[in-house]
Amino acid sequence: MSLNLPDPNRAVGDSGHTSDTNLIIDAINTVKSQVDGIPAGPTGPTGATGPTGPQGVTGPTGPDGGTGPTGDPGATGPTGPQGPLGLTGPTGPTGPQGTDIHFKGSVATFGDLPSSGNTVNDAWIVDADGDLYVWSGSSWTNAGQIVGPQGPTGPTGPTGAASTVTGPTGPTGPAGVAGDTGPTGPTGPTGPTGPTGPTGPTGPTGPTGAASTVTGPTGPTGATGAPGAQGETGPTGPQGALGPTGPTGPTGPTGPTGATGATGAADKYATTSSTSYTIQNANNSGSITVATGLSYTSGQAIVITASTPTNIQYANVTGYDSGTGVLSFTTTSKTGSGTYSSWVVNLAGIPGADGATGPTGPTGPTGPTGPTGAAGAAGVTGPTGPTGPGADAIPVVFMLGGM
Repeated sequence: MSLNLPDPNRAVGDSGHTSDTNLIIDAINTVKSQVDGIPAGPTGPTGATGPTGPQGVTGPTGPDGGTGPTGDPGATGPTGPQGPLGLTGPTGPTGPQGTDIHFKGSVATFGDLPSSGNTVNDAWIVDADGDLYVWSGSSWTNAGQIVGPQGPTGPTGPTGAASTVTGPTGPTGPAGVAGDTGPTGPTGPTGPTGPTGPTGPTGPTGPTGAASTVTGPTGPTGATGAPGAQGETGPTGPQGALGPTGPTGPTGPTGPTGATGATGAADKYATTSSTSYTIQNANNSGSITVATGLSYTSGQAIVITASTPTNIQYANVTGYDSGTGVLSFTTTSKTGSGTYSSWVVNLAGIPGADGATGPTGPTGPTGPTGPTGAAGAAGVTGPTGPTGPGADAIPVVFMLGGM
């Protein structure tokens, strides 16, 4: 196939074209129109590689990568040992003194209690129920059973001559009042407190968290560092032996005495008398006839109560004839007055069995700690630590912006 090229006779600068460029374009267009219809020939061989183009301009710096994640925290170290036990608190104050009563004697029934002439805490025993009644200021209050148990039966007396006449049965005497119990013995001293044990060792430090995987930028080279520091001091030598324990502090005060136990009954003293007798002031002598075979002895305090229980003679025994029943005494005080021939006689307080021991008082406070023992000998000095790194090996942080 032949190509129809532009007129080959035309030359550059001919008047048929406005410019040499138009001549070239006209020639290209003519060739293209003819080539479009030609089938493609086989691919020619690859041409030689052209020369490498010039280095392109360096692109802008990419953004900094994000900071790597923080490493996991180290495990928590174990809890330190518990501190020593605090000192014992001070002993509480002693409780208030209990209210006292004014014992007046005994009456047969509750209805026989006096309704006038009483003072607060006056007290009577009612024989019908054995209870103690205390005057509150407006009425009688039942304080409960206080009469001790029946004492042991005394030995049988010798048999007298047989009587030919049967005598009348005598009245039953009133129950005696309870006597006081002796005080409880003091509490023994408290033993010394043992020394406090040594404090346990401190737990190990937890492990360091994992290192970051992102490397930070390298700083500029710093100036030459100063000479290396001295190596670490060697470990401290072992602690000296513990000094001796100080002396034990003084024993705390003795706790208060326990409450007095209830009094039991002892020998038989309750009796009656029909002797005519006039109530006297203190420090006078007197005598009445009571039952025989009783256990009165000199020095015992007695209560002689008239048939009207507001009239009472208080006295101390000076003598008693157990065969005739004559009871002699010296008066100590009185309640009421008058002459009577019907009396109830008893001890001012029948000795009872020993009451139960009161509770032990609280332990006194711990005495002060003794002085600290002398310090032990100094431990052996540990070996000298290794020498620190040289000046050229010390990492230097370069401070930007000046000092």
